[in-house]
Amino acid sequence: TELVLLNEAEARGITVSDEEVEAQLAQIRQNMGSDEVFNQLLSETGFQDEAAFRQLLRDNLAIQKLVEMLRQEIEVGDEDVEAFYTEN
Repeated sequence: TELVLLNEAEARGITVSDEEVEAQLAQIRQNMGSDEVFNQLLSETGFQDEAAFRQLLRDNLAIQKLVEMLRQEIEVGDEDVEAFYTEN
């Protein structure tokens, strides 16, 4: 499913900047407390290097943007809510 979502994000022209990836990475590093703990986490979770982890972050951010875009496209009006409530 992740590949399908990434393909849809690409089809919709969703991009993730290097700055967005760096900001996410900085936040994760800060949460870890030290580079040593961060690097240990990478190793324990099977990442060969930081580049692979950066790609995972980029993919996850693209999917998050896609989900947000789809949420904005969905409109549920009062009539829809009432109809659903009545039917169920």
